[in-house]
Amino acid sequence: MSDKVTYYFIVQPGNLSFRGRFLAATLRENAPAGSRIEAFVPDTDDQLDDNTLRTFAYFNVTLRRFSPRFWPRFDYPIGNKIDVARQPFATDYAVFLDTDIVVTRPFDPACLMQADLSAVPIMGAQVFTGWQADRFTRRAQRWLKVEEFALSDALATARSQCPKPLGTPFPLFNSGVVAFRTGSRFAARWARRTAQVLDAKGLPERMKRPFADQAALGLVAYEMRERFATLDRPWNASFRSGIDDAIFWHYFRIFALFQKKNGRALLLATHCRYTPEGLNLLGEMSEKDVAVFFDNAREFQQARARADQVVPQRSDSA
Repeated sequence: MSDKVTYYFIVQPGNLSFRGRFLAATLRENAPAGSRIEAFVPDTDDQLDDNTLRTFAYFNVTLRRFSPRFWPRFDYPIGNKIDVARQPFATDYAVFLDTDIVVTRPFDPACLMQADLSAVPIMGAQVFTGWQADRFTRRAQRWLKVEEFALSDALATARSQCPKPLGTPFPLFNSGVVAFRTGSRFAARWARRTAQVLDAKGLPERMKRPFADQAALGLVAYEMRERFATLDRPWNASFRSGIDDAIFWHYFRIFALFQKKNGRALLLATHCRYTPEGLNLLGEMSEKDVAVFFDNAREFQQARARADQVVPQRSDSA
């Protein structure tokens, strides 16, 4: 199954390199053996630092360059993920991961390859009932401004077929983890709908940035009808839900890694696991820098001891 899916993320010089090193390490540890992992770098950026390049080489992460389109056109850096989704992939499916993600445990990617589009709904479920449905519908109408995109017919159809109150006929997806079939029209539709959101007249900027890509996912889901699937929350667990409930833990900001006890333990253990291999995942930070986030010396030492729980994997090409 590892030859059917590509896992990819975007990396740039700076803090995305720090995040990218830990994503590469934890993804290689937990994805099925032989999985294809790719990191995309904007061709407008300088080369990555030697430490990051060495780390990616060790974990057999293929570096690819791409030309940003959404960023310069709309002043929308998040649009990089839209541009990369339209790149050619050698596998039937691709899974985009925001760079501020760590993978916490081994996983079976079967559910990531069940539809043309698979992602985790923002509100945790596709359909709500009662007062939750009312709130969900109002939020969708306010956020997506469905009348702006000729989608009011979707809500009208749902209202005529379902008992009131009811939810929207399409989910609001988080775009931190997006799995899609590479031979489908998903990537082109995502680009078109995102541009439509960013170009919309009368749509407040606070709704366009930074949420245009996520609003567009809901619109694409409506277009695709039965060809999309909703993933359970562990596939894109937020930093609020905690690392214990996650497969892909979307910690959002680096500070959240240190804030959660199991997050800082995973960070330190992963770094220590590969120092004997000549890698330095922490980069300019030292173990002493990380130690200040631990409650006491015992917790710090316990985290370091976790480095032995996973056998370091050399890259497939090594």
